[in-house]
Amino acid sequence: MAIAKRLLKDAATIFAPLGENEDGVMQYETYVFENVFCRAGAGMTINGGQNPADTLDLYVFDTSSAVTVNGDERDVATACEGIFDIIRNTPTDIDTAEKIYVLPYASKDTTPPPMSRRVSSVVRRASGAKRLWHWEVHGK
Repeated sequence: MAIAKRLLKDAATIFAPLGENEDGVMQYETYVFENVFCRAGAGMTINGGQNPADTLDLYVFDTSSAVTVNGDERDVATACEGIFDIIRNTPTDIDTAEKIYVLPYASKDTTPPPMSRRVSSVVRRASGAKRLWHWEVHGK
């Protein structure tokens, strides 16, 4: 556990869509993850403008990480299954058409800010020792 405390010092926020309200504005549920490994990279383009090469890699561990939803603590595996609509112990591709966003820090925002990255893929790693089970979330 000492290694996990030294390596997993980052925080991240995931915005999962709930649907539009009566005014047509998308509503999000905010998940704040702590004790995760998160790295964001800024890509460079020749033409300038918005950088489609920006990336974000987030690793959320089942046993070492923590998640809160609207201030309430939740189980990490259950929260991730709900966010990414994955059935436990079943290989499932996520629907990346659903606009899930991630920030490389803890945020109290209720909607994704402009610098957030859209989740492009999620991989569930559940093999080996349980302390190594984790979620890999990649954003662009």
